[in-house]
Formats: sequence, structure tokens, C-alpha cells
Amino acid sequence: MARDDGTSLLTPELIVAEKVIAHDGARSLARAEHGGLLGVTCLQDAPYMAAYECFDSYSAFERYLDYGGPDLIPSVRLLLSEYCRHALDRAWFYYPDALPEESVAKDDIRNGYILRRLNFPLEDLYPDSQPAGQVGQEIYGSGAALIYTTRSFRRIEGVPFLIWCDVFVRAVHKIDATTISMRIDGPAGTEARLALVMEDGNTPDGIEPRLTTSDGRALPFELQDGRLEARLPADASLLFAWKETKK
Repeated sequence: MARDDGTSLLTPELIVAEKVIAHDGARSLARAEHGGLLGVTCLQDAPYMAAYECFDSYSAFERYLDYGGPDLIPSVRLLLSEYCRHALDRAWFYYPDALPEESVAKDDIRNGYILRRLNFPLEDLYPDSQPAGQVGQEIYGSGAALIYTTRSFRRIEGVPFLIWCDVFVRAVHKIDATTISMRIDGPAGTEARLALVMEDGNTPDGIEPRLTTSDGRALPFELQDGRLEARLPADASLLFAWKETKK
């Protein structure tokens, strides 16, 4: 992240989020274009989705799903989980450098001006192809990177990659140096994406992962845009092991 003068904002609490924002392998987890599916406007009469309200709702729903556990009505779990899944995908496109230049407002900005090189999200994203950022960039929306990063990525000590999932991951336990158990906390009957993103930015050529469900079913990984990715049941209990191989 950078200041207006181009210098870095090297505060410790932003380092993880900054690495994720800048990581091409992480950004490619989102689609090429943003969509408005399950997007909610920030006010009852507002025509746009706002970065702050989007990540604030995402954070609140994560807590609600965790605290509600198995007692939640299945339809409620499905609705909130899908909202969070699509919010995570859409979140990238609040950042002006993730949008085509012609899709970002240039004139009559309501508050200040827009610098595409700054990792401050735009206030406003529209579902009807209006230029984003007509209200300006959100300084107070910069917490979005921290919220999405800490809830969708898992960093485990001594492990050379980040674990990313578009459904919330619970109960992560490190069994030994190369084995982890975890539970995917999504609605039954749906599918989740799980990916391994190397911390050094390299392709995962030196990793051989093995992912199995609690009933012993193996789930294959495929190489996608420089990361290993698997599709799995969104309510699965998993055993994940890997070994490092010589390149």
C-alpha cells in the first residue's frame, strides 16, 4: 500500500493484507469481471453497493454462522454462506486498479479524487454498469483487506503456503509438521473451493498435497493460475497432508 506521495504504509497490521492484495495468485481467485449477485445496496435508497457495508456485513455474518452452528435454519445458513461467498469474490473490484480504466469515474467525483495506484477501495460499485467511484475512494473502507484476508486465508506456522477457501474454515488443527485436520462450515449439498497459494509467489511445483474427507474419499487438486485448487463438499470434515518434493 502506498501514500499519495508513493511511499509505503509499512504498518505491521497491514503487511499480511498488502501481500494478499498484491499477490497475482490470490487475486486470480476472483472472476475477471465483478457481478452483483447477492449484492446489497448500502442504504434503502442508494443505487450502489458500498465497500464498508459489504465487508461489515461479511464480518457479521461470519460470526453469526459460527455462533449459530448446527442450530441455524438450513435456509438461513445457505443464504448467508452464499452472500459471503459472492462478497469475497466481488470485494476485489472495489479496488480501482482491478477495474478497467474506463469503468472508473473520472469527472465530478463527490469526495476528493481517485488515484488508481492506491489500495483504498472505491465507495461505490454499481450493478448497472455506471462508472464506479463517483463518490470517491474510502479511507475508512481500507479495513476491507484485513477483514477478507483474515477470514478467507489461513496461515499455519511452518507451512509454506496459505490455505484459501470461499467457505469459512473452522477447527483447524495441526496434527504434525505436514498434516492438518479442518472442517468446512458451509451448507450441506453445496460445493466449496479450496486453494493453496504459495507465500513466496512461486508455483506449487514442490508440493504434493493429499486431501481426504472423514469417510476416506480422496479429493484431487488441479493446477489453476499458479495455485493448486480442489472442489469439495461445503460441509466436509477434512484431513489434509502434503509432502515437499525436490524441484
